[in-house]
Amino acid sequence: MGNLFCTEHTIHRRFDLKGSSLGRSTDKPEEELDASTILKDLDLNFIFRLQKSWFQDFCRQVDRDCEFLEQERIMDYSLQGT
Repeated sequence: MGNLFCTEHTIHRRFDLKGSSLGRSTDKPEEELDASTILKDLDLNFIFRLQKSWFQDFCRQVDRDCEFLEQERIMDYSLQGT
C-alpha cells in the first residue's frame, strides 16, 4: 500500500472507512487523539480541496482499487490523510 500523493507531510490522521454509520466513530475524546489513533467513518468531518489533476488521479486510483477488490471478492478500503 502506498500514498498516491508523494509529499513531505507527515500523516497525522488515519481513517478506517467502511461506508457505514453503525458503530463507526472513535470512542476517544479529541484531546486523546494522536497519530496512531485509527478514526472511523463518522469521525471524517473534513472538506477536501485538491488540484483538478490530483482529484482526477485520486478518482482513478479509487476506481482501480475498487475494481481489484471486487474481482477478489474483498470489501475493505482505507484512507489516510496528511
